Amino acid sequence: MNQKHFGFIEPRIVPEDYVLGGGKLPTKVICDDGQWPELLVSHEQQNLFNIETYNCTGFFTTTAYEMLLKYQHRDERNFSDRALGIMAGTTPPGNTPNKVAHTAHKQGLIPESLLPFDAHLTFVSDYFSPNPLPQPLYDAGLALLDKYELGYEWTFIGGGIKEKNEKMIEALRYSPIGISVFGWTEKDGMYIQESPPNHWTGCIGYVKGQYWIIKDSYPPFVKRIPWGSDFAFSMRYSIGVKTASPKKWYSFFG
Repeated sequence: MNQKHFGFIEPRIVPEDYVLGGGKLPTKVICDDGQWPELLVSHEQQNLFNIETYNCTGFFTTTAYEMLLKYQHRDERNFSDRALGIMAGTTPPGNTPNKVAHTAHKQGLIPESLLPFDAHLTFVSDYFSPNPLPQPLYDAGLALLDKYELGYEWTFIGGGIKEKNEKMIEALRYSPIGISVFGWTEKDGMYIQESPPNHWTGCIGYVKGQYWIIKDSYPPFVKRIPWGSDFAFSMRYSIGVKTASPKKWYSFFG
């Protein structure tokens, strides 16, 4: 059976990848109960103006960092999912979440106002342009990295459902988490994971033993996935304030 893609490409995990529990990222508890406010940042849709962007990895990566910045640092930003997709080399049918997160880690994030997803775009090729980005846009992304360090790590590598659930509950104390899902089959108000993952989205909370709460880039933007569902991949994110300002070689705001 040919499966529709929404932008998730299965990643390859290598031994040098960071994994929760490995001591590579800070484990300072930010949201003790693991319940992240749904409207901490606005919902954003990845298919507008008759364009399917296949950029789910970009949409949730920016959302996770926006939520962390606002919740942890009281710094409200809106980043361009489109710009991150271009920098990460995303094209139909999508990208891997680790490549996109690594791009944010190395190149920063660009304000939505500088490269919005708006009605002037006609085709998906328009969405993923200009490519390469003009230098002032790259500089805007790097300006963010003058102040913040953006991190990411896998929540787990394999394991049984119970073990994965425990890791996800722990990871939610540190950040909203990305998860790979099958999108979307609804049954009795729940979204059933009946096929291999084809979409990257966000988990922002749970009711233990009942369901996971999802913040998605397709309406309805808040969904529920039954407890006991098996997720193949999950990622947590981090933002730290740099203690020393690196030397600026470019001129932009930040």
